[in-house]
Amino acid sequence: MIGKARLLLAIKDFLARRELTPILVEELNLPENLVGLVDVAFRDVNNIIVIHVFDEVYYTQIEAREAVEKTVVKLSPLRAFVEKVYIAIPETYAVEGVLNPPLIRESGIGVLKVTEDERVEEIIPAKGSLKHRPEVAYRLVEDIKKIREEVNELKKLYDELKRNIESLEGKISNLEGKVSLLEINLKSRPRTSITEKPKVQEKEQFEGKIVDDSTLPSFVRDNPWFLELRKRGKVKNE
Repeated sequence: MIGKARLLLAIKDFLARRELTPILVEELNLPENLVGLVDVAFRDVNNIIVIHVFDEVYYTQIEAREAVEKTVVKLSPLRAFVEKVYIAIPETYAVEGVLNPPLIRESGIGVLKVTEDERVEEIIPAKGSLKHRPEVAYRLVEDIKKIREEVNELKKLYDELKRNIESLEGKISNLEGKVSLLEINLKSRPRTSITEKPKVQEKEQFEGKIVDDSTLPSFVRDNPWFLELRKRGKVKNE
């Protein structure tokens, strides 16, 4: 990644070709807490343009994005003292995963991209000055802080939703495994067939002969006393 020295040289050359005059940072009469944020300053007739060089190294886009957003918030108060404020970044960070265009545009800070061959491109224009209106600048800083807090809350909700979805996916996978085992167990069990026993017409035997109740008189048929007498007669004959 291109270093800070090369970034500064590329930016100075870029602004010099636009016939801007470099000036010392000490000439800007900035508050002490803002002086260290300005790496280079130029004058265009009565307009003053300041640039902050973002040369920090990060290994993930998330870390770089958070660092850029924090830097933009810190730079916002400068708009109360100069006409335009820019942040210059290497092209490595000039990507959607790092830059947050809505937040940057809302802050009024412009973005300059510097390529490896030291070409400079304005990818987000800087808004006009809040000079003579410092209360607007500070209110803007507060608004940006609120936006960042809301973004962080959305990130937390997203992470929680993601965890819940992953948990549900795990439970569904577990249930699918149990259903598969149940199907295997059911298929492996031997099947048993149930055969219905034929109904045998109840008939009574008496003295070696089958007696059909239908041949008996109606007053005797299904009479329990008659059946008992028949049994006794059979025993007596024996």
